[in-house]
Amino acid sequence: MAELETKDANDRIFNVLWGAGALDGAFLCECARAHCIEEVPMALAEYVRLRDRGEVLFARGHEGSNADSRRPFSLDVEAGN
Repeated sequence: MAELETKDANDRIFNVLWGAGALDGAFLCECARAHCIEEVPMALAEYVRLRDRGEVLFARGHEGSNADSRRPFSLDVEAGN
C-alpha cells in the first residue's frame, strides 16, 4: 500500500474508532516496505498528537525503510512506550 494511501486509511480508521467512542485502536504501519501490513496499537489521543506533529507512524523496526521527509514516530509496543 502506498504511504499516502496508508495514511488516509489510518485517518479513516481513526474516524471510525472516534465515532464509536473507542479510546484505543490499531493502525497500519506507514513505512515504504512493499506489502507491509504491520499493525501499530495505540491510544487515539496519541494518534492525534502524532498527526499534529506531522509524524509518520511506523511499526517497531520499520523506521529506516521510509524515504519520507516527515518525522518518524514509532511505538515500542513491547516496552509500552
